[in-house]
Amino acid sequence: MPEKYRADGWRTHKDCWGYKLVTLNHYAMLSIESFLVKRDRGRTNHVNRDQGVEYWNLHNRNDEDDTTIYIQLPKAREELESLIANQVPSRLHHAAVDWHQARKTSLIALDDYL
Repeated sequence: MPEKYRADGWRTHKDCWGYKLVTLNHYAMLSIESFLVKRDRGRTNHVNRDQGVEYWNLHNRNDEDDTTIYIQLPKAREELESLIANQVPSRLHHAAVDWHQARKTSLIALDDYL
């Protein structure tokens, strides 16, 4: 990507030439509860910077519905069924979901976390 597009970070927008090349669906925010877990974990490349309100405001984008990924649903369901049928990924998935839910619950219970 040319430097003039990278000057302000990795983010681009619909007017940028990159949208004509590829669409990458990346969802930084699932819910406020999941954001709490993400914030608790810390930033990947900037461990000393809080993922606070500024991060939430930047990435909590609900400006439009993009349903173009729906075309991939049949393949995604097939892959998920294959993974869940295998005991190891299935067990790991359920353990991760349980851990995430427990962590969200414990963080929400903290008076000063929100």
